[in-house]
Amino acid sequence: MHLDCDFNIQHQVSLKKCNTFRVGGQARYFFEPESVDELLCFLRNKSSFMPDTPCYFLGLGSNTLFPDGNLDICVIRTRKLAGLSIEGHQVTAEAGLSCAKLAKKVSALGLNDAAWFAGIPGTVGGALRMNAGAFGGVTWAHVVSVLYADLQGHVHHFSPKAFHVGYRSVSPPFAGVFLSAIFEFSKAAAELDIKHYLQMRNDSQPIGTYNCGSVFKNPEGYFSAKLIDGLGLKGYRLGGACVSKKHANFIENISGNCSSQDILQLIQYVQNEVEKAYGIVLEPEVVIVKE
Repeated sequence: MHLDCDFNIQHQVSLKKCNTFRVGGQARYFFEPESVDELLCFLRNKSSFMPDTPCYFLGLGSNTLFPDGNLDICVIRTRKLAGLSIEGHQVTAEAGLSCAKLAKKVSALGLNDAAWFAGIPGTVGGALRMNAGAFGGVTWAHVVSVLYADLQGHVHHFSPKAFHVGYRSVSPPFAGVFLSAIFEFSKAAAELDIKHYLQMRNDSQPIGTYNCGSVFKNPEGYFSAKLIDGLGLKGYRLGGACVSKKHANFIENISGNCSSQDILQLIQYVQNEVEKAYGIVLEPEVVIVKE
């Protein structure tokens, strides 16, 4: 079969080292494009060699729970799409760029209101997909425009008005993947610098453990961590998964070899306990990938 591009597609790849929970089964296909053009070429040709296999786009895997077992999916990891350019107050960043690197590079030029991005343990693409936030900042408050590709590899230039953006939620006009975004930042006096944001994160979160970041969204008017902590669930364990003793809205893979099912069952247990006690349904922030 002749294709416009030669794709380095791997088969039956373990996903454990591709996500920060360090759990999950094997993906039938795994593809890591070297450039945006290669990603687009892949999408344009995919129907000819894996027409029925769904794609899952992955950055650093910090907000993802893959199921156990053999998964009939194609995981596309975008971490090599990490271009960055800065012109005045506007910053163009590709989807695979880490938010930490974005914060460091941009803040170094005096655009201080990008510093909070250091608190997001993911990529620009992931931040765009979920309207990630930290320390009072939110991603889409800075978005000027985005490049977005549909699943057939056609590129669309959109303003933020094309998306329905909410708290930890972004609804695109159709299924696809973010390629890049133009952000605007200012030189306003920074409340805190990157060092202080990182120190705040280290003081309050279980950095250095296998976790996905925040597990649940905060219900309106409440903090999930306080609701969970109020029930004495810090340290509660199911199998190899444990509610963090440091921050109740984190779940840790404490054994290093727990299953995805352990984590999913603990998520459901916490949801049930919170609903019974408070009548509040906690909505997962972590993306739970279906088999």
